Amino acid sequence: SHHIPVTDKMVIPLAAMFSPLYPSPSVVRTSNPPQACRHCGSFLSNAAVIDFAGHYWACPACLSRNSLPQGFSAQDPSLASNTIEYNCGSKDPKARQVFIFLIDTAIEMDELDALRKQLLRSIDLIPHDALICCVTFGRGVTVWDLGCDALNRCYTIRGNRAFNKESVLGNAGNVLNAALGGAPTSPLTNTTKADLSTSAGYIRAMLSVHRDNPVTGRFFVPLEECEFALTSIIEEMTVDPFPVPTGLRSERATGTALDVGATLLENLVSEGVAANAKILMFAGGPATRGPGAVVGLHKKQMMRSHRDFLDYNIPMYDKAYEFYNEVERRLSSVSATLDCFVASFDQIGIMELRECVNRTGGVFVCGDTFIHEMFDISLQRYFTDRDFAGKAAAATAVNADGSFAQDGSSFAAATSGFNVTFDIFTSRDTLISGAIGPCRAYIAPTAPTNFNASSSASPSGSPTSAAITAQVGSSTRAHIPPILESAKRVSPIAIGEGNTQRWVSSSVDSGVTITFLFDTAVLESAPPANTPGPSRNRFVQFVTYYSTPSGERRTRVTTQLHHVSPTTNPGYFTGSPVFDQTCAATVVSRMAVSMLEDYSPHMWETSKRWVDKLLVKFVKRFGSYNLGNPDSLRLTPTLSLFPSFMYNLRRSEYFMIMNISPDETVFKRHWLMREGCDRVVLMIQPTLHGYTFQAPYATPVPLDSNSIQPDNILVIDCFFNVHIVWGVTIEEWRKLNYHLNPDYAHFKDLLEAPEADVAITLADRFPYPRFSRTDINGGEARHLKTRLNPSTTYASAPMGQPQGSVLNTDDASIAKFMQTLKEAVVRADDGKNAALS
Repeated sequence: SHHIPVTDKMVIPLAAMFSPLYPSPSVVRTSNPPQACRHCGSFLSNAAVIDFAGHYWACPACLSRNSLPQGFSAQDPSLASNTIEYNCGSKDPKARQVFIFLIDTAIEMDELDALRKQLLRSIDLIPHDALICCVTFGRGVTVWDLGCDALNRCYTIRGNRAFNKESVLGNAGNVLNAALGGAPTSPLTNTTKADLSTSAGYIRAMLSVHRDNPVTGRFFVPLEECEFALTSIIEEMTVDPFPVPTGLRSERATGTALDVGATLLENLVSEGVAANAKILMFAGGPATRGPGAVVGLHKKQMMRSHRDFLDYNIPMYDKAYEFYNEVERRLSSVSATLDCFVASFDQIGIMELRECVNRTGGVFVCGDTFIHEMFDISLQRYFTDRDFAGKAAAATAVNADGSFAQDGSSFAAATSGFNVTFDIFTSRDTLISGAIGPCRAYIAPTAPTNFNASSSASPSGSPTSAAITAQVGSSTRAHIPPILESAKRVSPIAIGEGNTQRWVSSSVDSGVTITFLFDTAVLESAPPANTPGPSRNRFVQFVTYYSTPSGERRTRVTTQLHHVSPTTNPGYFTGSPVFDQTCAATVVSRMAVSMLEDYSPHMWETSKRWVDKLLVKFVKRFGSYNLGNPDSLRLTPTLSLFPSFMYNLRRSEYFMIMNISPDETVFKRHWLMREGCDRVVLMIQPTLHGYTFQAPYATPVPLDSNSIQPDNILVIDCFFNVHIVWGVTIEEWRKLNYHLNPDYAHFKDLLEAPEADVAITLADRFPYPRFSRTDINGGEARHLKTRLNPSTTYASAPMGQPQGSVLNTDDASIAKFMQTLKEAVVRADDGKNAALS
């Protein structure tokens, strides 16, 4: 929902930051089958009331009794931890990892050389039994036949075709009919026409894909069988041969390439392969040709900016956005993930295709060039962190009895999962409002699933998209029980992906964190929260069904009991450590960004007003003050940092419309929506450390312009950017090479201290951040200055203030912001019209 209410009592809704595959040492893994409640479907856990004498357990979700299994004891693994991971059986024999490489060749030669080297290195990190597909695109789209041993055979598809019945039948009827097995001159039948009226049907015909000529063994070949062919194709890749006239952009059929990838996957699934699929797209420029084009060929036509969205001057956006959304639906239907690696100084169109990545669990990795180490290191960490081959998991696997499973058995910890389904079970007093993160609400399949039926197959012998969607939805999640009516706890207030308590994602990794929001409105069947008597606990259980890269089906159950406050008095919350400020800042940030995703002209101001209103209501309810006296406002230490988080959120890139492109905004919002609390807070409020001769080690300093001093070194970490900034004096000494003089060894140590600390930060960050070293007056110092509180500006700095610490900005300082907040809080009204400077 884009109109998120601010409740009077809670202000910020109850929320959980849930990491489905977080590598916690407390996770217990077992091959025992999970015990589910026969009334609601929730699982037996350490939160249940167990009567060993009566041989039953009481479900905390529906309060019904269930019989204990034979031989059950207090030492059962299901009671050993809050998080239990169950192995649901042997590997699926049809499960295969699938990697589709979509490679942009409409780039400069030096860019292609760098990309080629990184792709060849990445091949070593892919499992040998994984199915590989290679597609290159520029002005056209080329699909490589990796099953051809004699030579590198390929099929080329024009990239400018907007697929519809008239164009397909009018221009390619005879060719398509021949590809489908008919005579070149025979007329196309009505059923054939129906199939060819879609892009998938046209692509199947162009690639000669039909019942007797499947994609398996041609376009999808195990790496161990096609490694030589794949390597030779990559090594011999050349820049798109079509010339680019002066003043024009390269022709690039990005949308058609994605369409081809989705069609090939649909046919692979129709052939009985349970594909754990990843589409890796490498793009070096904007889509300019065919469906999904985001800008025209003439460079005089500028790429859309935020101002264009405010003025609704975006003639190509709606059509491209709808096209990529349809591709996303097709990818989700076959449980495929799109990961987008971008290297371009210009925008490439990730604004339009964002849902293809966000809703399938993919990642955006964006940089300026394929030559830079940002892309090199990020691509390598993409493979090593997800451990698709299972090498790291097998080496560290621990069985339930404490023994090591070195063979990669079912007890190995997985760092990535496919075909993921999330369920939530709650007690009766808690409703589920929605989820914010890389997932989508589950929609049960309704179409027929019989691929042999005439209604489900095209004349070429390949299934239609509707049949594929139904088959995938029913087969990949056939082992998952439905949500029973007695367990439904859906709130009428939808936030993010709401109106459900089941969500799906094509894939997740160990770094994914999803925000689940709850409605704590007390239901009629539950006693009021402030009723005197014994304390109550709110039951919440997260159930994650997923498949490992090797095809093992697992169920991870995480159970939490949340203490319900005995009173609604604000004093209880301010006097008890029950409020997590960093988690609250993350939740509010994601809620605000989900509102901004509407991209309507009024949402920029509306979302900022919503944050202001929420902050005023929050401080008004939980702060102590005297009406009409701003100086009397006080916040306890457990709440005092929250206003500063909101101040920095309002000044961050997530609310900026100047000096930032829509593509960069999408990239940064993407990571805010999938990272954990600590990293999200780093995005909205960076850390700043200082190094001086008196303290030549990392010392936290205020995120303020007064922290800029001539004789210190600052290190700022904004998650996406890490910078070492030397003060004016430090830079002068460095230019004089004092650090090379043995007499100034202490100066050399000062320069090396931040380098060592930054190396630790960069060692595991994904995506690899932009890193630079600069002085306070250098160009890269702008990344520091834009995030500092402007306590000293050109208008307020006293005479003699060091020039580097004076910020040229009209932004309000945090002192002015807090004064405005105090005045809004102590007013007698309810804060509905609050607007903070």
